[in-house]
Amino acid sequence: MKIYTKIIILTLSVFLITSSTFALENKEHETVSVLPVDKKMDILSEIIAAIVEKSSEPPINYFDYMQRYISTNWVELNYNLDAFFTNQQYDRKENKSSISFSYEAFYKENSPFRNLIDYRLITHFPRAGRKLGIVIQNVRDEVFESTNDNDHSSRATKNSVSTGVTYSDSDSPYWKNSFEIGIVFEVPLNPYAKYKISKTVETKIVTIDASQRFILYRQESFSEITQLLFSKQITTDISIGQDNALTWTYTDHIFVLRNSIGLVHRLNDICSLSYSTGANAFLSPKLDYYRYDAAVGYNQKIHNEYLLGNITVGAEFLEKNAYKMDRFISARMEVLFF
Repeated sequence: MKIYTKIIILTLSVFLITSSTFALENKEHETVSVLPVDKKMDILSEIIAAIVEKSSEPPINYFDYMQRYISTNWVELNYNLDAFFTNQQYDRKENKSSISFSYEAFYKENSPFRNLIDYRLITHFPRAGRKLGIVIQNVRDEVFESTNDNDHSSRATKNSVSTGVTYSDSDSPYWKNSFEIGIVFEVPLNPYAKYKISKTVETKIVTIDASQRFILYRQESFSEITQLLFSKQITTDISIGQDNALTWTYTDHIFVLRNSIGLVHRLNDICSLSYSTGANAFLSPKLDYYRYDAAVGYNQKIHNEYLLGNITVGAEFLEKNAYKMDRFISARMEVLFF
């Protein structure tokens, strides 16, 4: 039996046995009896038997139980709310409420170590509001992320919490629209509004995804992101994509262009490799490239479909450092509840 199991059993034994001699006195100094000793010993025996039985199971079984418990209760909560307001019953599989939780660590030469615990809670009400949702998450710097591939730079950018209401309209055959309003819980409070319009075009050669985002924060003011992505599934295991992003912020009054190309190679059902390279440029008014980067990432399903991991190594070359190589490494683990 493991040492921590023995400690738990010993602690429970001491507590239950010693408490049998303990009595509380009321205001009239009358003794209030507690459970009899034999009853307490029966309870203790049941607890010990349960602990001994569970201690023989692999630790991952506890993790499986926790994942199923959280997933089931989160979906059940949103299902009950949806059914209560609409008075309609439906298959629980239609409810896509989910929770994601991740930890990321990032280190680059000549820079401090950074890490972030990230989370995202999504509600889904398929009957009460097919187009409405509630999102609670860590605040992300979307402008930063659009000019830095996920494999190239840490996504550990902010640690504030935001809550927002989303509205999505995908019924149009031409464009998909989404609108989000919410507030960032920091001092002072930082309300925001976001609007995104996107379009996907399937051709015989490539798939084209175009999007335009407008973002307004009370503190950071206005910014916009224009993206154009070309992707192609070459084989069942290999896909390639070429991404272009143009960003502008009110605070800097500068356009930043990001061009990148990436390839994903699926090794088997649980792991894949990703290769990417890209460049950033200022567009004010001439095109001036100031940063180049490249990276290789390894992605794996660590356990089942809900525990995922990623390790990425790469390097960037900045103009301000005379294009000297700065190597970096990042590691990320994510848990999904759905």
